Amino acid sequence: MDYTYQDIAKMIDHSLLVPTMTVDDLEVGIDLAMAYDVASVCIMPYYLKRCAQRLSGSSVNASTTIGFPHGGHTTSVKKAEADLAIEHGCQELDVVVNISQVLSGNWDYVTDEVRQIVELTHAIEAKGWFEPTPEVIVTAGGSAFFDRVVDRFGQLNIESPLRIVIRSGCYISHDDGSLHQVSPMGATPRTGHDDRLVPAIEIWGVVLSRPEPTLALVGIGKRDASTDGLLPILKKVRRRGSTQVETVTGNRAIEIHDQHAYLEIDPADPLGVGDLVGFGISHPCTTFDKWRAIPIVDDDYQVVEIAETLF
Repeated sequence: MDYTYQDIAKMIDHSLLVPTMTVDDLEVGIDLAMAYDVASVCIMPYYLKRCAQRLSGSSVNASTTIGFPHGGHTTSVKKAEADLAIEHGCQELDVVVNISQVLSGNWDYVTDEVRQIVELTHAIEAKGWFEPTPEVIVTAGGSAFFDRVVDRFGQLNIESPLRIVIRSGCYISHDDGSLHQVSPMGATPRTGHDDRLVPAIEIWGVVLSRPEPTLALVGIGKRDASTDGLLPILKKVRRRGSTQVETVTGNRAIEIHDQHAYLEIDPADPLGVGDLVGFGISHPCTTFDKWRAIPIVDDDYQVVEIAETLF
């Protein structure tokens, strides 16, 4: 697909959320967004009203965050923030879910937050604030709770043209880490069906050294795999000189540097220098952005395609 300059510009939300930004910095940022005609300016809530005034008459939307960055505000505070933001001219709201409650598995709390987004949408419609918007887009992410989003968003009922987008972060690949533990189709399914998501991404490296009976050094590092969730976990081995891929379990990297991973193993494990090992990762997003091109393989690990990430 051929993209025009305008197509690309309208994919960009210009973020002005760094807490050390001064008023002058924010004004320069708004100027920059208008000069490049991007999709929106996402700005700190206190400066939203001024931002909306500056952007009035342009094709750049004014947006802000609610409960940023960790979603730890009470739901009632988030609702009050959202109401005020809309009064100040906000055209896009980015509400942060309570991350602590998600990781704690308190799904009733999370569901209630999603429910209040539905109620907020209905309230905005009743006040006529969607006019003259050609299409209302209500979207939510949550690789850990998309089942709750689907259930509650099904209750949206407004007169304005509506598009509902379920925007789960891990829409290309599941993981072997934190998301697998909390996903409704992960380690403990809660959708009422037996279907489970299976990770599609592995990181392979060669064993470079086995300096101790319980330690192996592998040639993957922070430049290859995400480390902001759990560290990579050993899943597969292809022994030196063999074409067979063995499935293994139980060993997770205990430390990872720029170009090396430290793997704790059983002293009786025959893993040796030259063996290839395949790791599952936690948090695919920050693994994808480390690769400009990713090989796609078949069941026999023959490369059949290259996926360009454009990072």
